[in-house]
Amino acid sequence: SKVKLSDRIDYNWEFRYYYGHLVAAHINGKVIAFGMKGKDGGMVRVTNQETNNRTLIKNLKEDIKDVSFAYSREDIVLGCVDSEGNILIYQIDDTPHSISYTLLLHIYHHGNKPKTNFRLIWCPYLPSFDDDDASDDPAEMFVVLSGNRAEVFNVSLVTS
Repeated sequence: SKVKLSDRIDYNWEFRYYYGHLVAAHINGKVIAFGMKGKDGGMVRVTNQETNNRTLIKNLKEDIKDVSFAYSREDIVLGCVDSEGNILIYQIDDTPHSISYTLLLHIYHHGNKPKTNFRLIWCPYLPSFDDDDASDDPAEMFVVLSGNRAEVFNVSLVTS
């Protein structure tokens, strides 16, 4: 049996240990995102693996330290945190002909602390079909870890 390999990500990161995820896949398995270094900060490439549509989220302030998708089957929500601790949450619109993004939330980190390793982790809760309380949806909750500090956010509460 022959195995056929194809490159999905053609980007060379520095060879070192990364605390965060530089590559993330949505729960539907079709959309992936990966962080890249740009001239003026970080960038995130979002690609649909079936249609080969892609978009580039650029002009982020610093290098991306972690990317992850929310555990939502209906919506594609991408979270990013950069090396300064700035949090960016995007709604990804994946149509058969294009893929685009909308910035939902940008939280600036105003700390004067030395740079630490930031992580962004979504609540891994998948609601049942009979649960209609969308105002407090656990799938929109995430935590940002920085050293020994954890900050919990809810996208719907912060944006309302």
